[in-house]
Amino acid sequence: MLCALFSEQDVYAVSGSERGRAVIINIEYFTDIKLKTRFGNSADVMNLKKLFQSLHFTVETCDNKTDTVV
Repeated sequence: MLCALFSEQDVYAVSGSERGRAVIINIEYFTDIKLKTRFGNSADVMNLKKLFQSLHFTVETCDNKTDTVV
């Protein structure tokens, strides 16, 4: 079914030994007081990192960066 949704030129090829870079932007603490701290997100980051590493991506995490840095 997925093949029917995307043409080959629309899909990122992951057939080489070096797949590319996955960047995980992890925001736990926000400067905006309207937004609450996201407890437990470190487990999400760990799981995503494992997933992308298992797919042979180089993984970089950016933790609690401001919008101007990201």
